[in-house]
Amino acid sequence: MKLIRIRVGAGLSDLDKDIHQSFNDMMQLFNPFVTYQERNWRPNIDICEDKEGFLVMVELAGVEVADIDLEIDGRTLRLSGRRQRRDFPKETRYHLAEIPYGSFERIFSLPAVIDASSVEAIHQQGILEIRMAVLSKKHTAQRVPIVGR
Repeated sequence: MKLIRIRVGAGLSDLDKDIHQSFNDMMQLFNPFVTYQERNWRPNIDICEDKEGFLVMVELAGVEVADIDLEIDGRTLRLSGRRQRRDFPKETRYHLAEIPYGSFERIFSLPAVIDASSVEAIHQQGILEIRMAVLSKKHTAQRVPIVGR
């Protein structure tokens, strides 16, 4: 079974073609199920700012709300969690395994202190949307509940 197919262009030297072919041959020996493993991964994140504060959007398809932890402390946003591996019957044979499973953690320092009491987090259609207003006075760390829809 072929795990990866690498196409070699006409502009590459014979040595490069040989290396790519050797790599292809080596990868054919492996079954993706053997190389499949849980690992740390990094969800994609967009952060933007408007007149009302910050908006953070996180791509978390397949992650349950109960498996997400969001913490705001002053200017720091800490997002962590886990995407659980889906269980398939034992006789299932992978042909491709690209979806990362396991733990993640992202920590960001924002350019202004956040009003932790104004933070709203909504998880909908695989996107976690976090809205935060800016605060100009002292702050304390606060856990943020996430609402699933």
